[in-house]
Parts: sequence; C-alpha cells; structure tokens
Amino acid sequence: MKTIILSITLIFAITVSFAGNDPVKNKSIGKTLKISTQLTSDKAMNEGGFFLNIGLLIPSKQCYIPLGFTNNSSDKFGLGPLLEVGNMFRIKDFNDHALGLRATWLSASYSSYSNSNVDMSYLQGSVLRIGPYFTYSISDEMAIDCYYQIGATYVLDSKNDTAASGRSNSGFVGATHNMGVSFRYKVFSVGFDMSLGSVKYYDKEEYKGLSDDMINDFYKIRTTQFRFIAGFKF
Repeated sequence: MKTIILSITLIFAITVSFAGNDPVKNKSIGKTLKISTQLTSDKAMNEGGFFLNIGLLIPSKQCYIPLGFTNNSSDKFGLGPLLEVGNMFRIKDFNDHALGLRATWLSASYSSYSNSNVDMSYLQGSVLRIGPYFTYSISDEMAIDCYYQIGATYVLDSKNDTAASGRSNSGFVGATHNMGVSFRYKVFSVGFDMSLGSVKYYDKEEYKGLSDDMINDFYKIRTTQFRFIAGFKF
C-alpha cells in the first residue's frame, strides 16, 4: 500500500511540474540564469525552481527514543549535518505571491550520541518528500516561503556496545512530516524547519514473543528534530 501511495504521489508531482512550469527551450537556457560577479536569476521571486540546502540538525530530547520510554536526563543526540535537494513547482500565482508544490527528492541527516558504555549514530534519509508551499514576495529580490511536507523515511541505527564489545545495526521505516519557513534574498535562502513523526523497526519478527502494546512501545522510535537551513534556490 505504501508503494502504491508513493507511486501516485510521484506521478502527481511530475504532472504538476509540467502543468505549472513552462518547458525551458534550448535556445532560452542562457536567459534563465546569469552568472557574473554575483549569483543572480532572471526569475521572479514567486516562480518555482530547483533548490539545494545544507544545514544543522538539532535533535529534540526524545529524538530516537522508543515510544515506551521518556528521556528525563539532560543527555540527547548531538548536532549533525543535513543535506536536501528538490524543486518548487508553482501551481497558481496571485500577483506577486504564489501557491505550489514542494518536492524534496533527497533528504539526509546524521546525528550521534556516546557515553562510557555505548556509541550510537543515526543516519536518516528520504528519497521523496512532498507537500504544498506558499510564497509571499516582499519585493523583486526578497520573498518568504512557508511549506509542509510528508514522506517515507528510513533510519539506520549503528550501535557499538563497549561493555559487551559488540556492534549492531538496526533499520527503521515510516512516514514523517515536516513544516518550515525560509527567507530568500535573490538566490540565497535561510530558514527554520521542524520534523515530526515516528518510524518502526522493520524486523518486527524479533518482537513476536511480546504483546502488541509492548511491541508498539519498543519497536517504534521518535524522530522529532529541529533544523536550521541555508542554501540556494534557482
């Protein structure tokens, strides 16, 4: 069912991209982007386009903690890097403002935690995140984007138990969603984002001897995190 939903979503995103954006002819490629001493674009601030972002991941205290547990200590997973690439497809413009579809083709982040007994790291990624956005143009060179996205998420957990001298890896899958706002000046952008949701340990058979309530407590982990992002939108 998840595969069908994601396939329909992808088809919808591709359809909207052709419906809401004029194809770029070969003879006009040179007109879409000017590269001089400054990065500038001929596009209006409310038009769609490609974006590339890097940033800083700030996990919450409960991030990567199983649902059956609560982190009451001051310890939490540390800051980590993130990367995302995608497109904004304008569907409808309202004078200087616009409503559209934001598709993040690839999103990846990393965070880790260690103490005297264990070293843990989490690599989290999505291959498609999609949702609506609204652009408010302040001027010909400045705009604010607000957006919401949802998508399938994979989390890889790598543990090194120094007490037991053993290393283990676990995989988690699920749907997570994020919402945020960004400020753009010409092609440059900075923003803030919050990601919410939980993912499930994909090998549920390991917990088949437990009750359903206990399984839900142990094999799901939270992914709540905050993200500061900087990048480019062309």
